[in-house]
Amino acid sequence: MEAALGRRELGVERSASTPTSGPPVQIDVRLDHPYYRPFQINRMHFDVRIAPGFHIYTEPIPPGYQSFSIDLEPAEWAVSAPQLPSDTKVLRLEGLSDEFVVFQTGFAATVPFAVLMRTGSGDADVTATVRYQACNDSECFPPVVKKFSVHLPEETLN
Repeated sequence: MEAALGRRELGVERSASTPTSGPPVQIDVRLDHPYYRPFQINRMHFDVRIAPGFHIYTEPIPPGYQSFSIDLEPAEWAVSAPQLPSDTKVLRLEGLSDEFVVFQTGFAATVPFAVLMRTGSGDADVTATVRYQACNDSECFPPVVKKFSVHLPEETLN
């Protein structure tokens, strides 16, 4: 349907935006719908912005570094693994023998999920844990763990 409608994303409701601030990485989170219906697919969108001159790692990654990842809580609600873009770069740093696969510019990631609760169960909460490590050509910041929690009221079917 998305391709037929010419949209990158289906869903017109934009809510539950949670911006984080501070260089070198900023993340905004939003949902397709600010509510849930039992077993209906919703998607949590992550808009990641990376400051110029910085990068964040993705898989595969040498030991000792933190790749970008998203984990959903409760885990059983995740419909599939996070959908990450494929536009990565291979980075070779002077003095290191390892190759790193990195994101150097902003990107969007999506996690489809369904609230696995019966009709009439009431409101639900879903939490996403995002992990990453930002670096430039001369230094790496410590790994970052950010949690984004969203309260979803149940929308009943009429």
